Amino acid sequence: MLKTYIFNEVKNSWIEEEHVLLFHDLCVFLDVTQKKAFLWNGPKSTKDKLEKGKDSLINIFSSFQDSDLQLIILSKDLPSHIKSKLENMLETAQHEEDAEKYVFTKFITIRLYFVMSLISLILPTLMMLNLWGSLYWLQIGSNVSISSINFLNWINFAKIMVSFTLIALLINIGVSIYEYEITALINSLSGIIISIGMIVYLQQGIFLFLFQVGSTESLYLINFADLIRFLIITTICSCIFEIPNLAKLISFIKTYKTFIF
Repeated sequence: MLKTYIFNEVKNSWIEEEHVLLFHDLCVFLDVTQKKAFLWNGPKSTKDKLEKGKDSLINIFSSFQDSDLQLIILSKDLPSHIKSKLENMLETAQHEEDAEKYVFTKFITIRLYFVMSLISLILPTLMMLNLWGSLYWLQIGSNVSISSINFLNWINFAKIMVSFTLIALLINIGVSIYEYEITALINSLSGIIISIGMIVYLQQGIFLFLFQVGSTESLYLINFADLIRFLIITTICSCIFEIPNLAKLISFIKTYKTFIF
């Protein structure tokens, strides 16, 4: 026969409880048949509480004449009958803890946020790969050369990627406001601000660089140092919101993977 008691630290007493156990509780499982008392200290309980409860049990046991009850402090390896009882009693607490970590309340907002976050990570990455591809342009001394058409396509591709990223972030900020998810809201807002800034910056087009002597209407010569400076600026701006968004997305997937896939 197995009886369970929870330690009341304030009253320094043990209260019988057969159904519900919380993670901050100190509980003793009294096996009358085997004459053993199994002491369980919850993962959110304290060592001080454990010591007080253990001392209380020792005092109680010592007051019984001819008592040969054996006190066992439970570790990771639990007897099967204790493990089964413990899992049943912790079931309610586990459900409550799981519910607390969920901020998003609807399937549609979870999946929408996931898809938009993925888009807002992939598109800037494609943009940066395209921009850094300029390192393979033809070098002429300290300059690189590119045709005017390819230059405009190069810049326009970057603007398109940032524009679609901005749309994805605007959707995410709407979802974040609806679900009142502060971290997602801050990350999306910072991404929106940076994306708008990058669009304005890229909008300068041919005025992004001071074309070098020898440039024509159809062929541009760009100083290699100026190109590197441009790539570093755009990369830093991109990383400012890409890195926090990536960290948030990883955390989001870990929390909501059951509802995403």
